[in-house]
Amino acid sequence: MPYSLKETPGGVELDVVASGREPLVRESLSGVLEALYGKESAGGAGSGQAIPIQAAGFTLSQSLPDLVAELLDQAPKVEGALGSPRWLAFDEGRVTATLPILDSPVRTPSAFRLQAARVTGDGARFVLARTARTR
Repeated sequence: MPYSLKETPGGVELDVVASGREPLVRESLSGVLEALYGKESAGGAGSGQAIPIQAAGFTLSQSLPDLVAELLDQAPKVEGALGSPRWLAFDEGRVTATLPILDSPVRTPSAFRLQAARVTGDGARFVLARTARTR
């Protein structure tokens, strides 16, 4: 697996190793989704609906942490679990990921905020801190 999750007393550490921009973004978001919903809900059929998330930045070091933060912000607002990104778009100064809403029993995601992030050429590390649920 190109990413690993490590439970900590305050949350989760996600380490991602991938060669190339698209695999790094895809695996980072997949790892965050696993942290949010658990391993068993990482797949499944789509409901036909999806949500886009976006982040600005001219490098992945700028945009990927913001994209992860956007996912952490949007997941609790969606009725249903989100699946791994189906489409990624890289425009000048912006990255967009389209995440399907899975046709599965509604699961409340764990509540996290992005505490720290480091993105390198072929990897990334995200520290997700647990927060209180707001809904």
